[in-house]
Amino acid sequence: MRFAAPQLVLLPLLALAIQGSSRCLGQEADAEQEDPTPKETHGEDYYARNARIPSVFCDDFQQSKIDFLAAVTDSCGLTCVAVPVNVFEFKNCLDKAFSEPQLVWPGSTDWDRARSQAINPYKYPAAVVYAESTIDVQKAVECAFKNGYKVSARGRGHSLQGWGVVDGALTIDMTKMCKPAEFVVDTSAQGPHIMPGSRYIATVKAGPGCTNAVMLHSVHKHFPAEEGAMVLIGSCPSVGITGYTLGGGMGDITPYAGYAADLLQEVEMVLYDGSVITASKDENPDLFWATRGGGGGNGIVTSLTFRIVEAPKSKDGSKEPKFTRLFLKYSDGKEAMARFQDYLYNSKSSNSFKFGGNAVTQKGILFVTGVYLGAWEEAMDDMRNAQLLDEGLLLKVRSTLRVNYTNICDNDTCSDKGIPSYGVDIREYESYGEVEARVICEATAQFPGWTNRTKDICGDLDLEKDFCYDSTTTPDWVELDCESKVVIDQLLSVSGDPDSFINHHGEPGRPGSIGLNGLLLPPLEEKTIRNLGDFDIGYNHFGHGAPQLVSSDATAFPWRNAGILTSSMDQKAMNVLLKDKAFKNDSNKLQGYYNYMSPEIPNWRRFYFGKNWRKITEVKGQYDPLNVFGKPITAELPLTPAIDKSVIARLKRLFRFFHWRKRSEL
Repeated sequence: MRFAAPQLVLLPLLALAIQGSSRCLGQEADAEQEDPTPKETHGEDYYARNARIPSVFCDDFQQSKIDFLAAVTDSCGLTCVAVPVNVFEFKNCLDKAFSEPQLVWPGSTDWDRARSQAINPYKYPAAVVYAESTIDVQKAVECAFKNGYKVSARGRGHSLQGWGVVDGALTIDMTKMCKPAEFVVDTSAQGPHIMPGSRYIATVKAGPGCTNAVMLHSVHKHFPAEEGAMVLIGSCPSVGITGYTLGGGMGDITPYAGYAADLLQEVEMVLYDGSVITASKDENPDLFWATRGGGGGNGIVTSLTFRIVEAPKSKDGSKEPKFTRLFLKYSDGKEAMARFQDYLYNSKSSNSFKFGGNAVTQKGILFVTGVYLGAWEEAMDDMRNAQLLDEGLLLKVRSTLRVNYTNICDNDTCSDKGIPSYGVDIREYESYGEVEARVICEATAQFPGWTNRTKDICGDLDLEKDFCYDSTTTPDWVELDCESKVVIDQLLSVSGDPDSFINHHGEPGRPGSIGLNGLLLPPLEEKTIRNLGDFDIGYNHFGHGAPQLVSSDATAFPWRNAGILTSSMDQKAMNVLLKDKAFKNDSNKLQGYYNYMSPEIPNWRRFYFGKNWRKITEVKGQYDPLNVFGKPITAELPLTPAIDKSVIARLKRLFRFFHWRKRSEL
């Protein structure tokens, strides 16, 4: 049997914490390990992080020379324990705890599928365990840690660089830990939320392997439409909620409800030694802080509890919540984007926080798509007040209006309703679940890889072919009739099944491009936003409103000044952006969205986490002091770890265990 090279777990300890026989070679060992690579190829960041990491010999373990993952000021004040990599004990441990198909080894028939993921599937983990419970996670972590292997959790495999799977580490897949029947809904948990006057009306406790679509279905099913219950989800239905939340989490209702990190109420986690811990504002608040937008790396999440936010009441006289899907198309993309930015950040309208969504500029044309929390009349009034419905801006394609699946007007007849004759499409629904199912419906056509659909999506949904039509853009492809209530209802129904095609990604893709993914933009000068209109740019989510009312250090997610998220930007567009006064030609001032991770860039720590990075590393030092869950572009141990007495005591026990095991083998 062929095994991937294991990731060695190293245990740095303070000398006073244990009695050991290791000796410190200090400068001598460092000299023997001198890096032959020219310094300039690593950059200052490499040397800043490694300058104080000494090399030592550990006599108890066959004089194995190792490098420490963390250091204190006095290198000779360290003694070490290197967990010996024991492949056979690792295999025996896992084989005793699990059996096929829950456990998959390299060379197994199911191996390629087990190690695959949505992006960058070409990884070689040591093994894959499909956890079905918290106890399963504990067993798997203990088997890995006690035998010298690192651990990586995989939710739904959507990490943009594929870091749900790490070469040589044990992968714990969490997809089986999504059981909607076991969701815990607490309607007694209520209170004020972020926006003045907003409130949450319940909490929902869900499993870590669930997706955006599962969450949407569950809330839609549990709460009557008139209650206006909303759970924040992203645009891709098959994305897992755990990674989504750990990286911040944006969606259509972010301007009203905040980031997913802001909605997280409690989390349960398995730590490196197999212990289970709960984190909330009252219990382990530092870990809770880091979990909310800090990218993870402290343990394996086994449950998440989210706030369910109440939608604002409609002002159309019914007092019931309404949800409007808007499509705005502008021929003058530069002028429209300048006005739209003003609407998001500076508009005198008090209702811009009701609108969230995305936009894209293509060849000078601007397309804006989103969800408005209110009736269509309110949405039109709001857009008109922001001068976003001027007919001179709008693209000459007919306008349409449908309310609850019924056609109300199109083209010239819409002007009688106060809607421009061109460039505006409106769809109003009675429930949040329906309007977001409409978004999912559109995504199945525009982004086939977001779900595991086939060419015959009507067959996937068990619908008659009358509800599908031939694609106008993709040969031999069919698309759904998203105007049909039958289709929307069926999408919501299928979304509740964690094993359905909606909740699984399509063909694996390549890793995200280098450096320029996921820029979070603060307010830009008008000339900058206009000049960016010369380029094809995707503005994937809007984050104005509620997120900007949260302080930058309230959670690990730092960029509370940003209201626009871009998906990508070429170098010419980047040069335009950097000239803005917000950046002053300094790329180190750019702000990144962790969930749109790029390959490692020199300043990624600041790019994703800003001034919160130091605290993130301190939390890492407390809850994963041995870096068992370490991986690239994830929370790292601090250069000078602040290890408290409880951690030292735990490490002492581990040292005794490994010392005893080694002696017993002699």
